[in-house]
Amino acid sequence: MAKRPIWRAKIIFKYAAKKAINKRWKEGSCITFITSQDIKELSEDEIIKSRLVKCAKKKKEEVDVVIKQIQIISRHGETTDRF
Repeated sequence: MAKRPIWRAKIIFKYAAKKAINKRWKEGSCITFITSQDIKELSEDEIIKSRLVKCAKKKKEEVDVVIKQIQIISRHGETTDRF
């Protein structure tokens, strides 16, 4: 398995309730470790989504999460594992 770099990053995202007819999007941010800088790949990752929901203090089943921006803070080596 290829080595992947690990970054500590600030992820800026928006979230809204799934059940709402007129969604009111709120913004949030979370500092976490990631192994990719690709927003599309991170948007499909269930572990990253659950971390963002936890930062927003909501339940995963209740909200939709959309990643808007990734700001890399620092690099922390490489891994062959998930994290």
